[in-house]
Amino acid sequence: MAIDLYAGKPRSGKSYSVTEHVIIPSLKEGRHVITNIPLEREQLLADYPAGQITQVQKGWENEPDWADGIPNGAVLIMDECWRRWKSGQKVTQANPKDLELFKEHGHRVDDDGKTLRVVLVTQFASDLPSWLREMVDQMYFSTKLAAAGAKNRFRVDIYEGAPTGAKIPQNLLIRSTFGSYKPEIYKYYRSATQSSTGDVGDESKADKRGNIWRSPMTWVYLAGAPIAIMIALYCLNNIYAKNTNAISQAKQEAPVNPLPANLQHVEPKPVQTQQVVQQPRVNPDAPQPSQMWRVVGYIKRGKGYDYRGTDSRVEGPMMEDQIILAHSLGGTRYVPASTCTAYSDHINYYCDIEGERITPWTGKLGISKNLPVTAGQAVQSVSSERSDQRTDAQPVSPSQAFNNPLPPQTGV
Repeated sequence: MAIDLYAGKPRSGKSYSVTEHVIIPSLKEGRHVITNIPLEREQLLADYPAGQITQVQKGWENEPDWADGIPNGAVLIMDECWRRWKSGQKVTQANPKDLELFKEHGHRVDDDGKTLRVVLVTQFASDLPSWLREMVDQMYFSTKLAAAGAKNRFRVDIYEGAPTGAKIPQNLLIRSTFGSYKPEIYKYYRSATQSSTGDVGDESKADKRGNIWRSPMTWVYLAGAPIAIMIALYCLNNIYAKNTNAISQAKQEAPVNPLPANLQHVEPKPVQTQQVVQQPRVNPDAPQPSQMWRVVGYIKRGKGYDYRGTDSRVEGPMMEDQIILAHSLGGTRYVPASTCTAYSDHINYYCDIEGERITPWTGKLGISKNLPVTAGQAVQSVSSERSDQRTDAQPVSPSQAFNNPLPPQTGV
């Protein structure tokens, strides 16, 4: 069971909160309450007979064996605990039995399975030694709302651990709640422990300036806020009404002019549509352009030259004209010109080999997969090394180049 700390300035509602949220619920559960808060024991037991109450007598802070009298499973509530565990006390100076009580209170379980519950009450967490503050799970800090003119109300800020200082970090704040003094609760305890009669004395102040309701500016703000809101609404309503009237008047005064005669009835002109000339489809049975081979040149014998020697790059005797093919990955190939077909310009050739058509613009070495506009222009960009080019080449369309080649020319 965790250790809880109830803190706050004097007369801020600490004892009231402990009575309402700790003592009465524990008695309802049939727990044994041990406390030095002066309670109305007979009245509490009459209303909650299932529990037990043991009042700790004065001078408990000086008893060395005081911790031995705390039974297992009890609810220990010690008010003004700073009297026994003072700030600055080192852990080596603490009573060993007190250390055992706090450090091992979770092991002190009664026959009903209830663990010892410890509640400490003081003004500030800084009143206690650091070794005890480190074992506190939550702190309930009460603040009386007397400055707001609510003498019978208080606020409780619940923090993680037992933080100290005037400005506690907000990340340690779990939540805040508000409470008020109810006669059915404070009748069970006597808050003024040093009162001659046992009753709470008159806590009214002679100087009333600490009350926020005594400030003239507070009343000015309260009275002026509704008036300011009413004025703002009135102004907005006037602006909206003026804009609405202006729009309505503009609609009423807008002249209605008839349309000119030439615009009253306009005959729609028929939309002229262009007929799209469907291009002839490419013959699917024709050889497809090669993706890897390309015609890069040819070797042609001159007129009257009958050399029948051999060339190391051409297998066998070089008896006829040769077409030079280049592969995209490297390497060349020579094929007889008789197996290829010349275009109409008599300069460029295409070869149908193994179901593929090889031209000067096929293969990955080509500039584009599309054919050039004219075959002559394509030849000039591919085989510019030739000096005997002809300029009378006729335009050849891609479909003609791939699917309808001209027959080879003879006598060239």
